[in-house]
Amino acid sequence: MPESDVGITLVMLERMNPIITLFTGDRVEVSPDVAEGLICRYDPDANPNEGPIDIDLNNDGNADIRVTYGTYVFPENPQEGEEWTEPVRQPSYVERLAGADAITGDVTVVFDDYGYPNDMPYIGCVLSFVKPVFGNANFVLPAMLRVIEESAFEGNVAITVVNAQNCESIGANAFKDCTGLTQIRLSPDCAIDATAFSGCGVVQVFAQAQGATQAACALIENCVFIPD
Repeated sequence: MPESDVGITLVMLERMNPIITLFTGDRVEVSPDVAEGLICRYDPDANPNEGPIDIDLNNDGNADIRVTYGTYVFPENPQEGEEWTEPVRQPSYVERLAGADAITGDVTVVFDDYGYPNDMPYIGCVLSFVKPVFGNANFVLPAMLRVIEESAFEGNVAITVVNAQNCESIGANAFKDCTGLTQIRLSPDCAIDATAFSGCGVVQVFAQAQGATQAACALIENCVFIPD
């Protein structure tokens, strides 16, 4: 996993107004116009109706975002005497992929001369190297605590940001299914069980670099190590 994150910001080009910024693991619903505008801008040969489109924004060989254009689902033809049911439009999404993790520095990808009929908004993406900031901890563990035992906080959805800066060991399933957990601060040499954050989303782990904590994060799929 990356040592830092890369923010991908969707912008309205005529005013450079940001729409959303995506980080690792983010999948955000957008309007169909935004989804179609992105696909047509960055992959003009793609057919938005054929399913999700992976887009390489900076041409480094790795896809950076996945755009899903919400197509219509049409009902079957009604039988005699049945009422017609209106087609249902599926949601449109933009998903942040891991391919952008290789980017360092700032990469701006915009096309000012792009136009599209039917009042399609001008859409572009700006990729920026971003170091996330540790948030306000709503769960602070005592300074003398060194070990978080197996399944200690399993299923606690109220936990969002954890300060456990002196912790040296996290047991199996310690934060399993803590679906609100987004950040945790640890000591630089914390041993983290591979299942400690199973069932969570992407968890940003803050600690000093070059220690056991960083090494453990590299082996856990949903961990992003952030050097303090």
